[in-house]
Amino acid sequence: MFGPRDGIRLTPTFDFVSKDGKTRVPVDLYYSTNQRNFIRIGSAEDQVKRFVILNDRMRQVPGVQLRDTATYKYNRYGEIHPGMMSEQAYQEYYRDKFTKMKTPVGGYSLLLMPEQLRTFIGPKTNIPVTASADVLRANAAIQQWYGEYSLPAEPYVVEAGTNLAEYGRTHGGLDSKSPIS
Repeated sequence: MFGPRDGIRLTPTFDFVSKDGKTRVPVDLYYSTNQRNFIRIGSAEDQVKRFVILNDRMRQVPGVQLRDTATYKYNRYGEIHPGMMSEQAYQEYYRDKFTKMKTPVGGYSLLLMPEQLRTFIGPKTNIPVTASADVLRANAAIQQWYGEYSLPAEPYVVEAGTNLAEYGRTHGGLDSKSPIS
């Protein structure tokens, strides 16, 4: 997992767990927007797009991780011809521009962490001379991936498979305080 097309894909599932931890029930989560009410996470209507900025000041990614990752990309990806930009100039571009761009990571039903959210944190010293990997490869062997996931601000939680449209039809409507059972 060292290439420009590598990434991690996480697909969340949701369960209600009893207070004592002994009972687990699969649930569906719904949320509302200004335009539409009761959107089930994972449905065709669930179109929320989320983004992550790797080098956001609140994330506090160490500068050495950004530099090491830029060095690896510069030397191994082949996207930058050495005559186009020096390694130091690429490190600065990577740190100051590339890592401050919004990276799409999916929505509520899927979290994608593409290579733009990965840094290399492996060793750069004390690599045995008999090792088959050079310093760049050894550094890339240990990685840190940055992502974030959160639920909608006010989710509605119902037992999985509950037909909210049918409930609303048979109970005189549906609102955020409806006691769905």
